[in-house]
Amino acid sequence: MFFGIKEVLPNAKTFLGGVHQTIFLEPILWTHPFIDGGCIGEAEKTFLDVVESVEKGKSFRGLKGLVVVVNGNIYNYGPPEIVENIDELPPYSLRLIK
Repeated sequence: MFFGIKEVLPNAKTFLGGVHQTIFLEPILWTHPFIDGGCIGEAEKTFLDVVESVEKGKSFRGLKGLVVVVNGNIYNYGPPEIVENIDELPPYSLRLIK
């Protein structure tokens, strides 16, 4: 039997990333109510911003590169900032993501 993250942790926030979800994000969000949003484009910085916002107890709404579902409405906060050299971004640590 499959248990989704929302079944185990109903208040957990779930986000997608990647090429396919960037292209098809809104249809995915309309048809999968267990997904709270997605990072569009190059998601490395956006995902890090989301994690840092959650850690600090702040809202992640309004972050560039994020599309979220709030009360059945989809909000697209615009494309992410372009990162010229992706190697300049800090790598994710397991401590940070937990």
